[in-house]
Amino acid sequence: MKMKLMEQRTKKAGTARHDASSVFGNLIIRKVNESDLIELEWGDEYRHFRYLYRDVYKKMLQGKTIMWVAENPEQGILGQIFVDLRSSKNAGKNTLARAYLFSIRVKAAFRNQGLGTLLVKYAEQQVSKRGFSQVYLFVGKTNLDAIRFYRRMGYTIMGEVAGNWSYFDENGHFHHVHDPSWRMFKFLFL
Repeated sequence: MKMKLMEQRTKKAGTARHDASSVFGNLIIRKVNESDLIELEWGDEYRHFRYLYRDVYKKMLQGKTIMWVAENPEQGILGQIFVDLRSSKNAGKNTLARAYLFSIRVKAAFRNQGLGTLLVKYAEQQVSKRGFSQVYLFVGKTNLDAIRFYRRMGYTIMGEVAGNWSYFDENGHFHHVHDPSWRMFKFLFL
């Protein structure tokens, strides 16, 4: 299902208002198709996550996750956000009705223009429609820009996680990642 996203936002330098389509062209946010998986690698930047993306896509087909992309037909995929609908995953003690947001990315050329905000708000609205009243995510403790961004979006630090995870790269090699992270949380008001 494709949706054209038209959200008003204000420029920092003035009071002029314009919608996202004037910044990003014919922007749509839609679910990922299997044919998108290679484009999610953003050239070589995320090629090492090829199998990880395929696994998340398979879980989407099973109804466990949702993968969305922000796309401009002229420029391709500009950003992405994934959601795990199995709310108990590392959410902390109270896991009732929590959705886990992850793999939130915007291509460098399109950052600081509101696209990340649009993606997060879109995901929050969609999971709210599915009955989730809370969302959470993990952000690396050293990723200060992302921490500021999520705080502006209404997220609160609720604790820390070791940030240990692993994946197989595109060559089948196993990698272990240690990225100490903050668990950030937000109530969704229906």
